[in-house]
Amino acid sequence: MKISLKLSVIHSLVLISVITILSMITYNYVKTVFIENERKNIVKKFIHRRGRMWMGLYENIVVQILPDGSYEVVRDPYNLGVYKEGIMKKNDEYFLIIREGNFLLGKEITPVMISLKNLRNFLVLTSLVGVVISLLVGFGMSSIFLKPLRKILSDLKKIFPEDLSVRLPYPKSRDELYFLVSRINEMLDRIEKAYRAQERFVSDVSHELRTPVTTLLGYVKMLKRWGKEDEKVLRESLEAIEDTAEDMKDLIESLLLMTKPDVNIPIEEIDLEEFTLSLMNKWKKRYSREIRLKVKEKGVVKTNPEYLEIMLNALVDNAIKYSEESVDVVIDGMKISVIDRGQGIPKEKQKEIFQRFRRLSRDKEGHGIGLSIVRELAERLNIEVKLKSDVGKGSEFTLIFRREE
Repeated sequence: MKISLKLSVIHSLVLISVITILSMITYNYVKTVFIENERKNIVKKFIHRRGRMWMGLYENIVVQILPDGSYEVVRDPYNLGVYKEGIMKKNDEYFLIIREGNFLLGKEITPVMISLKNLRNFLVLTSLVGVVISLLVGFGMSSIFLKPLRKILSDLKKIFPEDLSVRLPYPKSRDELYFLVSRINEMLDRIEKAYRAQERFVSDVSHELRTPVTTLLGYVKMLKRWGKEDEKVLRESLEAIEDTAEDMKDLIESLLLMTKPDVNIPIEEIDLEEFTLSLMNKWKKRYSREIRLKVKEKGVVKTNPEYLEIMLNALVDNAIKYSEESVDVVIDGMKISVIDRGQGIPKEKQKEIFQRFRRLSRDKEGHGIGLSIVRELAERLNIEVKLKSDVGKGSEFTLIFRREE
């Protein structure tokens, strides 16, 4: 069942309930008022004309209740024969019988009952007409109000994996549908990013793993041919296989990191000096090079500690690879820089080095994705990355954290 029809049915059921209740209240109220007025008229006329009743000048029913419980008909121009309190019917005529002291008093109220019957029929007819009109109007209104929703569904059907760049047009009014479209477009942005990241991951893996896999197969063939007889070949092949496997492991972990979704990244308040000191101990064990920490101005930032560690590790690793002297890590308030005194980067290549698999020199170890990871994580954390480099003098990579408003 369509939503428009559901809304119309629900609206009609609610309206039927309301109209039915109101009609019953109206009918019962009018009936009570009419009957009460007739009761008062009977009593009033009985009191005023009681003395003339014996002369035949009293047109209503009068029945006296005797002490033994039986009754004596004083006057009954309608020949009812049976008398009990309430509304009685005889030969399509209606009579109201009430008790006043030791008397049962009655009166014909056929016109009143006909009027009440007509009122009841009118209320029923009005209710039915109102329900039909409500059903038609409700269906029409729901169709009008749901038209933008149908448009959204129609536009969604046009989105395919081959072209995830399509977005839903925003409604003119900033109502609930506007925010619905906004959330759908945000979701489509995330889906497109995840899909592109998946495509890129598959492409990168197929591109970058071809060489190490070929290397592994080559050493395996060497082992099968000479490894059992030549211990030197066995040892060299195993070391090469281990190094290649470690290299593949690092590559896959880096590629997986770049495909990780950037939603709900946990943010913490970090003291840059304390955080960097904790990394210095790891760097000293990993590199046989002097790495110095300088603090110009203490800084406390809000960011993700895991991502920040990956970025600093990549920058320090890059500085170690492309320089022979010591490396400086400088903290200056909301900025942290990694400075080397290596070969430097030509200006025409300074933008290229942040692209995946771009390396300044092919004779250096690595896959050329360290700086691309830095750039991507910086975008996720809203961190600005600046590069200052002169050929022959070295390079300075700076992470600039934005202050919270």
